[in-house]
Amino acid sequence: MRILPLICLSFFAMKALAQKPFEGRIEFKVEYLSMPDGWEGVDKMLPQKATWLVRGGQTRIVQHVPLAGWQVLIYRPQLDSFYQQIELFDQQMLFAKPLSFEPNRYRAVPQLETKEIVGLETKKMILQSAFGQVIEVWYTTKFSNTLGTELPEIKGLPLQFEVVRNGIKYRLTALSIKEEPVDDTYFIIPNDVVRIHVSELQKILE
Repeated sequence: MRILPLICLSFFAMKALAQKPFEGRIEFKVEYLSMPDGWEGVDKMLPQKATWLVRGGQTRIVQHVPLAGWQVLIYRPQLDSFYQQIELFDQQMLFAKPLSFEPNRYRAVPQLETKEIVGLETKKMILQSAFGQVIEVWYTTKFSNTLGTELPEIKGLPLQFEVVRNGIKYRLTALSIKEEPVDDTYFIIPNDVVRIHVSELQKILE
């Protein structure tokens, strides 16, 4: 069923590098650039915005999927999985997805262009895969990259970047960024929800 890969789309992964770690909130707009054949219009069922709460290497993402309710994704660097909490059929469910630490998949080609995003100067980087895939990233060097396992080639915090997953190519662009204290409670894995395996979720959605 189509809804499963849509629910399992993640907009993050998280490995902090040596620069100043970011702590605060980032609001992202999500734009869908291309969809698999036969999926026309499915982008309307996907998140249009995402709120990131970041504290160094810890990340919490909140986004709304029209057909599946609210999603919360939590990553803590001391764990080997990220956790996704979804609201489905009026029930809160939680499942874990193991992190895969793959070698760099892209060749990074620095560009000369710069532009301002949410008041910060960003640099442009083009990532090219061995299969001809091209991804455009705009990043600030002010903060470390909390997307490290997603875009390990980028040595700064991406504020506009493209992702390809499950045949869907989409772009996230920061609408606002605010440095502020982020409490540890945002990164606690909840216990008062139903814990399921991804295979169980597939059966529920069939």
